[in-house]
Amino acid sequence: MSSSLQFLGALLLLYLGGASPAFDPFRPTEKAHDYVRFADVERHCQPVLSSAAGLAADAYRVGDVNRDLLSFDKGDWHQEASRAPLMPFDGSDVRGDGRGRLLDPLPLATFAVTHVDDERCGMKEAVNASGVLVLSVSRKNRAPDIGRNESVVSPEFKLSPGRTKLKIAFEGVYTERDDGERVLCMVGSAVLPTRSTHGADPWDWAMDSGRSSLVPPVMADNNILLVLRYPKELTLTTRAVLGEMTSTSAASAATYFDPVKLVSQLRYSPYQYRPQELAASDVVGMGNRASKLYNGSYFCEALDHFRYGRGRVLAALPDWHDCGNSTGASCRSLGPFEMDRAAGAYEPAGVISIDDLQCRMDDGAAGTVRVSAVFQATPPWEDPYTAVHRWGLSGTTLSAEGA
Repeated sequence: MSSSLQFLGALLLLYLGGASPAFDPFRPTEKAHDYVRFADVERHCQPVLSSAAGLAADAYRVGDVNRDLLSFDKGDWHQEASRAPLMPFDGSDVRGDGRGRLLDPLPLATFAVTHVDDERCGMKEAVNASGVLVLSVSRKNRAPDIGRNESVVSPEFKLSPGRTKLKIAFEGVYTERDDGERVLCMVGSAVLPTRSTHGADPWDWAMDSGRSSLVPPVMADNNILLVLRYPKELTLTTRAVLGEMTSTSAASAATYFDPVKLVSQLRYSPYQYRPQELAASDVVGMGNRASKLYNGSYFCEALDHFRYGRGRVLAALPDWHDCGNSTGASCRSLGPFEMDRAAGAYEPAGVISIDDLQCRMDDGAAGTVRVSAVFQATPPWEDPYTAVHRWGLSGTTLSAEGA
């Protein structure tokens, strides 16, 4: 009974503290949106606002500042926790036949911009924006973290064997710096799991989370700051979206947590190719027959086969000729990708997926097209479906461009 009252009390406290109103998580709302935490945003985001430049006229368009350019799905997050970890993970889902032991739990971050106050055109340095961040740790993450048909986005914490999910509602401002960097600075509201104060394990209550009697102890927390930084443009070397989520509570507070780092990719923006001249040998190497078969924009249409579905996934096998050596290193490696799990641990290679494939006619060389793509390698100890849809930028990711 006391645990139930504690949980209900936390939700009531969060509601009274100004939780975000209802909105569709992937479409701009047509109803009025109240930004009730403007004072908190102004205080905590002052360093960002002080370096803001004037927004371009088209920055007020909801379509430009909304989901496609600022949202990301299944990016990476990590926390170098010393004394204040953010949330637990219960690995008891592999106690049975042990089949799940080959799959490592993945810490994934999904962020969606849910509303942009495009009517406040009088604010030339920034516009109000709201969003939702979902941090999860799971072996398999095949369902959308933020549903398209979800009518209400409210903070929540869910825990089950093999899966932890924390949803945080944010509101703040979008702005741009003089160097073109785009920044979202937001304050958040969450229902955080309570760490245990007795014993060495702060999550001793979370073990065997599948038992029906478990009611996770939680606390409402409005003292969360999120800063996301986006590159000015999408190029071969500027693709990373970098973020940090920190607690603005005192270090002695029960809701305090160590900083959380987020890394994802910038996608869906027009790709900016590097200025370079194609060598004559490169053009000849493509072959006259190929240029006749795939002339002009038709080649880009042919590449669409690799944009969606099974076409974007390629099988990747190790070099079996070298697998008999003493170390088996070639069996664990896959080209430039960092695939080694541990020295001496044999694992077959996995698959390579092609993401964010972009193709356009090359104005500088007749008969050729420019192509850019991201190649994502999936190690066998990660869930293939989840890994293929990741937006992270770890050593298993390779950005490329060419002709």
